[in-house]
Amino acid sequence: MAGALVAWAQVGAEYETELSTKDTKNAKSKTGTPIRRGEQDAKEPREGRVWFGKKKKRDLVEAVYDFEPVTPEAAVDWFRDLVALTEEELDGLARDARAKSVTISGAVTREQVEAVQGKILEFIEQGRTLAEFQGEFAALWEALGLDPKKPSEVENLFRSEVMRAYGAGRTVALRDPDVKDAFPMWQYMAVMDDRVRPEHAALNGVVLPADDPFWNSHTPPWDYQCRCDVVPVSKREIEENGIEPTSEVTLEDGTVVSVSQIPGAGSGFRGIGFGANAEAK
Repeated sequence: MAGALVAWAQVGAEYETELSTKDTKNAKSKTGTPIRRGEQDAKEPREGRVWFGKKKKRDLVEAVYDFEPVTPEAAVDWFRDLVALTEEELDGLARDARAKSVTISGAVTREQVEAVQGKILEFIEQGRTLAEFQGEFAALWEALGLDPKKPSEVENLFRSEVMRAYGAGRTVALRDPDVKDAFPMWQYMAVMDDRVRPEHAALNGVVLPADDPFWNSHTPPWDYQCRCDVVPVSKREIEENGIEPTSEVTLEDGTVVSVSQIPGAGSGFRGIGFGANAEAK
């Protein structure tokens, strides 16, 4: 994924011009690979998308993440390198250490955790669905001699771990020096529906430098089943739209607070481990 983003950073200005004037369904990358057009009309904003003035914000970034083929090597590598721990072993560890681990509620041995980790890794590598995971997990869990889990518990496990992996993979890509140079700011994007948490909704549209300490605790996913995203903002967008770092956000009750006042996730969620002292590998 990092390679694809670096390539786009290098030709970003050209594609920003091309994609803002042409229908993306016929656009092609430098390698001739078609850029997929989403089901929704490219002229319409996705729910939760932020616009600057009258200009559409996300043409280039939309193309970056629809670039085909993009294999999630960074996500796979990150998840594979997590240390399997039991809940007992995890208890009491610092947040940074917890973020570099995987644990499965109900598993009592490391071998059991590793078995489930391997199954989730398989699904990340193959891009398979939650519905498929439900059935295969049930069979694996039974083979491990453990009591059945509720479908909602399996869903929470699958979504949380897969999103952790993709969040980490995306962060590795965005921290690539070439990408950071071309896209020096990041924008927080929440899914603005009836499931979004108030704190996550308040952050929708926040734009801050890529190295701002805010991202140490708020790079998605930063809570269970967080569906938010971070997208890079290019130098060109910053210059053309006069974009400046966000300083305040409005809460659900109308209260205006500093961005830094939005608390990060509690210690229970392990996050992705890119804190102040973390290095993207």
